[in-house]
Amino acid sequence: MSEEKEWQDKWKESGIFNSEPDHRKKYLITVPWPYTSGPLHVGHGRTYTLADIMGRYKRLMGYNVLFPMGFHESGTPIGSISEKIKRGEEKTISLYRKYISEYENNESINEIIESFKDPLNVANYFASKITKDFMALGYSIDWRRSFRSIDPAYSKFVQWQFRKLGHLNLLKQGSHPVLYSPEDGNAVGEDDIEDGDTNKVSIEKFSMVLFKNTTDDYYLAAASLRPETLFAVTNLWINPDSKYMKIRINDKIIVVSEYASKKVLLQFEDSEVIGEVTTVELLKGSYTVPFAENIVNVYSNHGINPEQATGVVYSVPGHSVMDLSFIHSLGLDIQAIHIISAKSGLSKASDYLKKFDDPAVANTEIYRDEFYDGTMVNNLPFIGGKSVKDARDVMNSKLFEKGIGFLFYEPSRPAKTRDGKPVIVSIMHDQWFIDYSDEVWKKHTVENVSRMEFFPEFYRKNMFDVIDWIEERACARKRGLGTPLPQDPSWVIESLSDSTIYPAFYTFSHLIDGNVTKEIDDEFFDYVMNDQEERIPEKLGDLSEKAKEEFQYWYGVDQRITSASHMSNHLVFYLMNHRAILGDRYQPGGISIIGMVISNGAKISKSKGNAVSLLDVVKQYGADLFRLYVALVAEVDSVLDWNEAEIENIRGVYETIRNTLNMQGNNSKKDKYTEIFKIKFKHHLRNYYEKMDKFQIRGAYVEMVYEVLREMNQLGSLGMDIGTAVHEVRKEWVQVLSCVVPHMAESIWSQFEGSGFVSNSEMSIEAISDNEMKSERNFDYTTSLADDIRSIQSVTKIKPSEIKITVCNEKIKEETMKIINGDLNVSMKSIIGNVKKYRGKLNMDVNEMTAISEFKSILEKIFSTDVIIEEYDGDGKGKVPLPGRPIIELTGDRVG
Repeated sequence: MSEEKEWQDKWKESGIFNSEPDHRKKYLITVPWPYTSGPLHVGHGRTYTLADIMGRYKRLMGYNVLFPMGFHESGTPIGSISEKIKRGEEKTISLYRKYISEYENNESINEIIESFKDPLNVANYFASKITKDFMALGYSIDWRRSFRSIDPAYSKFVQWQFRKLGHLNLLKQGSHPVLYSPEDGNAVGEDDIEDGDTNKVSIEKFSMVLFKNTTDDYYLAAASLRPETLFAVTNLWINPDSKYMKIRINDKIIVVSEYASKKVLLQFEDSEVIGEVTTVELLKGSYTVPFAENIVNVYSNHGINPEQATGVVYSVPGHSVMDLSFIHSLGLDIQAIHIISAKSGLSKASDYLKKFDDPAVANTEIYRDEFYDGTMVNNLPFIGGKSVKDARDVMNSKLFEKGIGFLFYEPSRPAKTRDGKPVIVSIMHDQWFIDYSDEVWKKHTVENVSRMEFFPEFYRKNMFDVIDWIEERACARKRGLGTPLPQDPSWVIESLSDSTIYPAFYTFSHLIDGNVTKEIDDEFFDYVMNDQEERIPEKLGDLSEKAKEEFQYWYGVDQRITSASHMSNHLVFYLMNHRAILGDRYQPGGISIIGMVISNGAKISKSKGNAVSLLDVVKQYGADLFRLYVALVAEVDSVLDWNEAEIENIRGVYETIRNTLNMQGNNSKKDKYTEIFKIKFKHHLRNYYEKMDKFQIRGAYVEMVYEVLREMNQLGSLGMDIGTAVHEVRKEWVQVLSCVVPHMAESIWSQFEGSGFVSNSEMSIEAISDNEMKSERNFDYTTSLADDIRSIQSVTKIKPSEIKITVCNEKIKEETMKIINGDLNVSMKSIIGNVKKYRGKLNMDVNEMTAISEFKSILEKIFSTDVIIEEYDGDGKGKVPLPGRPIIELTGDRVG
């Protein structure tokens, strides 16, 4: 049995990570629960490892730590996997064969694949494997509290939460834009969209502007994000290779691309397709610009994407670099119209085109400058003199009021579901949504965020911004795994909305089993999670009291570790729902945002084949080496590169740590250098505590690994017995390292400390005494002299047969202090200049004679010669030593 497996089994048997309320201060740390649609990779492993390191550190500091873990199984992705396997899609079957082969022998793979036709089997299989992976990485998780998002008891908890939101009038039903898969006939969320967790897709509001054909009864419908530029339209663009369709919206006939026609039908209730219109006919026509009343033509442009917005674009070459570039490339004689002033004068796309090589970059720059600093020129109807921001709102109001414009929704980027189906925007007319736009709710959430700890701090401002712009959020759909919406069970609560206050369920989930689940109701949750509710439920009275005790002790979450990609969805929902459901009590205490993980310089992606699974990590490198890599290679908020060459470097560090900690001590070899090392070690411990408390995990372990080893090697070179030094600090050193390399630490602890586990030991912080501080100052002063002597050697080329050091006397010290304090009435006028010159480099705290006498053997060992120390007894003429700047004289032959 391997060392790692041995200790994992012992931890499990002893239940040392099973946390119960007691007299100690509690610390609840959580991470986003993993989605069970496949194995996890090193990117996920970094998040969970950092949480475990911090949890173990807090145990060392005397906290009662709860580190729980559950599994997210709601939504459509797992169901989609089952559907693909049912349909016999070879790409999916091949991928899941590969996944399963990491865990199983070939004989069982076909049977497991067949079982995956039931989505619950997919969820169950990977939940069990992820559990084993986490155990193999040595995570100090209380597994008794584990649950899944589709468990019946948890579903009752979610339904209780949604009834609360309904009572608060924050859960509503009505027309609402949602990301939508037409082929599935269902709304989709980030978890359903390919790369939706890392490359977010939001819904953007476009203005669909109608340009009336001058001779026929239809409108060309162009969608834009910049309706304020309407008075500068010079022409329209269509793609000549695309199909265009006539559609009736209410009482108007509009023309959009065939692809866009599907979006129009899903966004406008009173709409229908009339038929196709040829691009030849469209290009022959002329069209009236709303409000400007000028007539413009349509031109062919192969750069127009028929799948983007309506597939029709209106051209504003005065303020769009892309439109201006198209006009130039097509050789069209069209004069730009300029209607916005920004910064130094009239804003012109032509100026930006000259300034930037890339038209796309230039386009972004002019849009930004005009939006933030732009003002419409004064001679324009109803928007003249207004800021671009205000003009945009006014123009939209006018367009909508006159019926010659509509609000049109579009995904913020091209998107597909995880099984490759297009994602567009649909207006769901009976859609359930949570109204996150409520201003009072936002205000209270901002107050909570203001009081929380944020790491890094700048993410607090980002969270304020997210809370400011978040609006209604669709919270249910018609298919997928999950909890039925209590207000209408034909809907299923979607996978982000059922995962907001779920950490609260960890506090009492271990008390609930299948026998009591059917008895649990809203009265149970009202009692458990409401301090004001004192009436014990008639049903499950004893269980309710115990659950309430656990909840009140453990909640809220002291630290949540997650990634920046979750800020605009998971985290803002987490924060706002905590406030809505729990009021001002039990709110989250801290959020830490960690950097992303790449592999050999490239983004981790299954399609690139560089996604190393956690199982492979354990098999190839072992848990402790991976954990040490995570701790040492990059600071928490920085990018971590999973790099094989660097892994081997860390392996060398790992072996050095183990070999050093296994060294035997000998009390007879204990000397003053050993004592100095102990003092230095205490300083490193102090720095370690300070950095860990600031979540600077890399800095903390650089201190306790590289710096301690450096200190040890330096003193070892001066004659200190390293084994004896290790013996003096082994207990504390192993405790600190147990957070990162817990299996190695347990082995060494059992060998040298005897009984118990280092994983649940507590550290005592030992103060540094005045005598120790004095001894350390003497040592540091003497070693600094060695650097001075080397500098003199490099200049004089003398190999000393004797070194004479003359230190200042008390009189010089007294007069130096007077000069520093501004009193120049001293007898040794000759030192005034040097005191002022070297003021910042003088050392008034050390008795130089005592210091050098105590540690002169260091200098004699380094320079292999005798060292003579004397106190200055001169009259102030010639060279005079100053405090911390003695006179150093080398006697010997010049070499080289």
